[in-house]
Amino acid sequence: MGASMASQANRNEEPIIPKAYSIDLRERLVRAVEGGMSVRKAACQLMIDYSSALKGMGQFRRTGNVQPKRQGGYRQSILLQHSAWLLGWIEDKPDLTLAEIRQSLSQKGFG
Repeated sequence: MGASMASQANRNEEPIIPKAYSIDLRERLVRAVEGGMSVRKAACQLMIDYSSALKGMGQFRRTGNVQPKRQGGYRQSILLQHSAWLLGWIEDKPDLTLAEIRQSLSQKGFG
């Protein structure tokens, strides 16, 4: 674990998640590369990661778009359609432990 990650873990802080490069920076990258500069040199000049610059140029060449892709994903919970049953069951048996709930869900094919 790197020093910064270790210090974050010690302070119980959320991990730092990098944000996408700004549209302006992406457009400057495209202008530089389209103007004849290599992707590596443009990345160095703009102080951005080479692999990100390469991916950004690939996206621009494929789509003509410099907008960042959506980060992360959204996956709907498999329990959502069963939430009424699950919440009712927990309400009927409020002393259930998490282990008991997990075991029951596993037996029902959710685990």
